[in-house]
Amino acid sequence: MMVAVLSVMVFFSLIIAPMLFSTLSATYAGAFVRKFFPRYYLILGLVSLLTGLIATDATVAGIGFACAVLFLLSLFLTPAINRASDRHDKRQFALLHGGSVLISLLQMGLLLWGILRLSW
Repeated sequence: MMVAVLSVMVFFSLIIAPMLFSTLSATYAGAFVRKFFPRYYLILGLVSLLTGLIATDATVAGIGFACAVLFLLSLFLTPAINRASDRHDKRQFALLHGGSVLISLLQMGLLLWGILRLSW
């Protein structure tokens, strides 16, 4: 399951997001992202939670739970990012969006660590 979560995250980050913003206008890309991210965070958070619940390795379980909490944090951070964007508050948007990106990078690192741990 960790491979699936990491794969979805990498695919969205490297393929889908750049394609969205290079193909669609900012208005349409933004509308898509606003609908997409709550579902993305919820589904990946639930899969991460399930990973934590069924893992037989304590470290891997901890990674699953940590990722689930971070997806929940991102889910609650999303409306604040949207409000900053709606207010054209570039500083607040950059801060919140940057935090969201850092959370995603942390999750990817944790997931990779868990995958490598399971493969040893």
